[in-house]
Amino acid sequence: MPHHRLDLAAAPFVARSVQRSLSPWQVVLQQVGVGVVAAVVAWWATRDAQVTLSVVYGALVVVIPALLLARGLSGRLAAINAMTAVSAFFIWQAVKVCASIAMLMVAPQVVQGLSWPAMLAGLVLTTQVYWLALRPSHSKIKN
Repeated sequence: MPHHRLDLAAAPFVARSVQRSLSPWQVVLQQVGVGVVAAVVAWWATRDAQVTLSVVYGALVVVIPALLLARGLSGRLAAINAMTAVSAFFIWQAVKVCASIAMLMVAPQVVQGLSWPAMLAGLVLTTQVYWLALRPSHSKIKN
């Protein structure tokens, strides 16, 4: 098998062809799916509305802030140049974290009879979507 030397000019093109393109909206959609599955499993396992609502709220603690982040990153300001894109990412990430903390703080008022373990289970399961989205692609470079 011949060895091809990659020059510096071709490297970005090869990297883009190998790298998967994943929209933040796709991640949010996957999180919604995991949240729905977690809620169905919680209802099936317990038949308890409070536990199921707690799982749903836990998923929403991840999904709603992720929606804010996705919206912020898909705006015009984030696409001006690399510096504004990085700045926008950090700003919207801070908004996401603050929204998550706020939602956790008001959880007992929003969900009457909140089950903290069930809510945290919904939150943790929905958060795991990030790991699925970041898994390496199995694409190969073709000569």
